[in-house]
Amino acid sequence: MDKSQDKTIVLTPQSGASEDPQLGNALPVGYVLQGTYVIEAQLGAGGFGITYLAKHRYLDDMWVAIKEYLPEGAAVRDESSRVHPISERHDKIYSWGLHRFLDEARLLRQFQHPNIVSVENFFEANETAYMVMNFVRGNSIQAELDSVTGTGAWFDWVEIRL
Repeated sequence: MDKSQDKTIVLTPQSGASEDPQLGNALPVGYVLQGTYVIEAQLGAGGFGITYLAKHRYLDDMWVAIKEYLPEGAAVRDESSRVHPISERHDKIYSWGLHRFLDEARLLRQFQHPNIVSVENFFEANETAYMVMNFVRGNSIQAELDSVTGTGAWFDWVEIRL
């Protein structure tokens, strides 16, 4: 894709992402995962984790999206980049979610379809798990819907018939 057509949104404090509670928990730009992936930016965050834009350390033309398991309200990152539950009470749910995240990565790794972003790798590090996917430049489905409706509500333009 021509870079002038790139619609990718990268979250930075300057772009308004400072209101994002996960931004403070994100790995810093330049952090190297597994000795291979260099974090370049945060792409998004949600209830179950953070997604990063990363570049392969040795293959200059290889960009990936890395999804990190870091459930909001249940885990935090410490000063050594390790992720841990916020309390003993959250330990069991954190562990359960971590196993589900890895199960999802194993399952998604099996899919090979042109309309599905492929999972290239997954691994555990920093007391959490990561899913490495091909990076596809562009907008999220929500951003596309927002641009069509102007409101962010997809149902504004969907006709429902009973």
